[in-house]
This record gives sequence, structure tokens and C-alpha cells, in this order.
Amino acid sequence: MDWTYGGVNILDRAGDKYSFITHNPLDPGSLSSNKIRTLALDSSGFIWIGTESDGMNRLDRTTGKITRYLHVRMILPPLSIIISCQQLSTAKEDMDWNC
Repeated sequence: MDWTYGGVNILDRAGDKYSFITHNPLDPGSLSSNKIRTLALDSSGFIWIGTESDGMNRLDRTTGKITRYLHVRMILPPLSIIISCQQLSTAKEDMDWNC
């Protein structure tokens, strides 16, 4: 995948339409950044979107909801997903189906 600085374009093959997902600084439910480095589709159908310097995003293709996973210095229960750095260059699902 080539890096992009314009968010993510999604093709709906059934409707033959494109939608565009971008960062909006006023919307915490938008992408954390438009600087996209990596994409991964997990076995549950979520799209994981890694950014150049603003963590990871998970897109629920059914609802369109985006969940941000940002770098944290402290682990506080019940937080279970920790990003060790803000800059991501790759994403993949492991043997336990963790993306």
C-alpha cells in the first residue's frame, strides 16, 4: 500500500460508490489523522487504519464507527489495547486473531 495524506477512500462494491473517511479535529469519532501508513482487515471484518503519527483506528464497516487507539504512557484498568508508539508502519492479525 502506498502512503496517503488524504484519509481513506472506501469502495462499496454493491452500490458501486466511494465514500471518504477523513480526520476532523472537531469530531472525536473521525480518523485520528489523514496521514495513513497501513491498512489491515481482520477476521471479524474490522478495518484497522494505522497513521503516520497519531496511532491506530478501527473502522466498523457495518456501522461506520471509528474507534481510536492512541499511545498511552500508563495502563489503567480496564484498558486492554495499548499502542506503544504513535507512528505505525504495518498492521496484521496474529495467531490469536489480535490485530
